[in-house]
Amino acid sequence: MARNYGFPYKGSKNFIAKNIVDFLPAGGTLYDLFCGGCAITDRAMESGKWERFVINDLNPQLPLFFADAIQGKFRNRTEWISREDFKRLSDSDPLVRYLWSFGNNGRDYLYSPENERIKGLAHRMLTDPDWRERWAWYLKFMRALKDNLGVLDKGENHVGDLENLERLQNLERLQNLERLQNLERLETLGGDYRNVPLNDPTGVVYCDIPYKGTNPYGKQAKGKFDYEAFYEWTERQELPVFISEYGMPEDRFVSVWERHKICSFGTNKSLMRVEHLYIPKSQVGLFERLKERQNKELKLA
Repeated sequence: MARNYGFPYKGSKNFIAKNIVDFLPAGGTLYDLFCGGCAITDRAMESGKWERFVINDLNPQLPLFFADAIQGKFRNRTEWISREDFKRLSDSDPLVRYLWSFGNNGRDYLYSPENERIKGLAHRMLTDPDWRERWAWYLKFMRALKDNLGVLDKGENHVGDLENLERLQNLERLQNLERLQNLERLETLGGDYRNVPLNDPTGVVYCDIPYKGTNPYGKQAKGKFDYEAFYEWTERQELPVFISEYGMPEDRFVSVWERHKICSFGTNKSLMRVEHLYIPKSQVGLFERLKERQNKELKLA
């Protein structure tokens, strides 16, 4: 079974992280400039292709969240978070913000007001360390479920067992990051991508930018991403730059990798999209040289 990479986050590259990392050329440093849920860096750190990693995001909470998970800071964090807890803690506690938000979007509380109590009972039924208490929570849960069947039948999310289990699995996913351990190889930054010093001449730059025409989230939701400034920035870089997007200006960028994926938009709506890795056309020659070098290294291995 394929394992998960990074932490739960809207727009995460978890499902294709291995494919992207396997495609990127090896080097001294991997610069993950829009790290988000850090799925790419997670996979990259176990790949052996880079000696050092720099992760950055406009939201400084995200790279620190990843580093804290590696250090085991979130071990055994199984407490219930209410709506009020979420409002109070989400700005300061990234685990609350991302594991307890709807779709891991970092903005909206996970459960509806109608279902919050039932979900809380289900959570305690699954997590209480004392089996007697778990049994007591189970009885309360069943009574509450019986009292609220009318609400549930009107289209609200059902029972809560699976959702709670999924969230506990997300917590386990954070705890699994402890296997990476070596923080000396990792540098965390928070701010504008243009302020990250790309000072390793053997480095590789990866950019998972906000996709044009999609629903923004997190810090980016408060402001508009300047695509033209980003395009111009990539074209000035001496290090190889790889950009994840659905589409980019064909007169300035070329797709060097693609993969079809299904995007879900609710219970009965999905859309097939093509995920690309683009490079600036100004870097085509550099890309060809890197690819030739990598092919030679594979033949010698």
